[in-house]
Amino acid sequence: MGSYEADNLLTGTAADVSLDNVMGGTSTATVSVSLDSVMGGTSTATVAEGSSVLFEGYCNLTSGGFANLNFDLSASTLNLRNYFGFTIEVTANSPSLNRGAPLSATFEFGSGAACNLMSSFPIPISEPTSDGEMPTVTLFMSKEDLRPNGPFWTYGWPADGADGFYSGTCLGDYADETKIDRLTVTFIYEEGPFSLNIHSILGLKQPPSLLSLFGAGPSPPTRCESCTLPLPNAELGVSFGTAYSSTVISTAEGAADYLDRALDRGRSVESKGQPVSYAGVGTMQMTSLAMSIYEQSARQLAATEGLPCDVRQSLLAAANEGADSRVTRFGSVSPKSPEPKQLPEKLAVLEQALVDAAAALRA
Repeated sequence: MGSYEADNLLTGTAADVSLDNVMGGTSTATVSVSLDSVMGGTSTATVAEGSSVLFEGYCNLTSGGFANLNFDLSASTLNLRNYFGFTIEVTANSPSLNRGAPLSATFEFGSGAACNLMSSFPIPISEPTSDGEMPTVTLFMSKEDLRPNGPFWTYGWPADGADGFYSGTCLGDYADETKIDRLTVTFIYEEGPFSLNIHSILGLKQPPSLLSLFGAGPSPPTRCESCTLPLPNAELGVSFGTAYSSTVISTAEGAADYLDRALDRGRSVESKGQPVSYAGVGTMQMTSLAMSIYEQSARQLAATEGLPCDVRQSLLAAANEGADSRVTRFGSVSPKSPEPKQLPEKLAVLEQALVDAAAALRA
């Protein structure tokens, strides 16, 4: 990624949790902060540098299916125009947590408007290091990945036809990217246990240069090939909704099974974003989540030594193409910007790349 000046977006924020039980759902979650800045449930505290926010629970699809981690940024609102992207440092998840495939979370900025600005990020799987601790990984999200995302009630009849079920209806009220006062991270419709341990969220600034004064100079990155971990040298084991397997994930057979599990999760998520699903989500939101799952799965396999080189190269190329398709390339999120809707088509291409890779690994 290189070295960039950055702002810590969590400094001085307060965190709480909202669940789907307001609609009769039964998902559960807790929030805590490590070290001395302990918080639980809906209590608040300053997130100090060096601490982390642990967000974990269970996503139950019965009459609901989401859990939100909310960061209050109102004490010092954010101007997204100051940043070209964001890094999120997280702890990797164990393959035993939930089907042994990456989980994906939405990442939404809001300012009190009907429409938030949303993208998503994936959490890779790994194994403990020599000291017994799970490794961390720094993920990257370009600001140009952000797209308007309407509230849940705009995805059902009769509003779901307003924009082809893509982003929901904003009623002309879009988040002001210069006055962002909240950040919400959500697990939605990924049934089973989840865990997200956030160590930092940084806003990355483009370094000033004389060329930039004239509209030239190097463009900031919009994707990160190294923001991943290799597949673990661990058994697939038994996980939520999957049978026990002694196959090691970093082998060809294990990597193929890992891709199958990622495809199952991605397809399940994508199906919720279809018209007349009445799931309170739209095509863009759930396509973004599925793309994060597929991209991270492809990158993890591509980063794993010992697997066939041609499969690794094809998956890395597919992951990069998927990441590039998420970029709006308008530099500023605005309701006046044309909104490309190519994500479902690009998701289908990335999905097929995973299917082909799994078949090649088993050949």
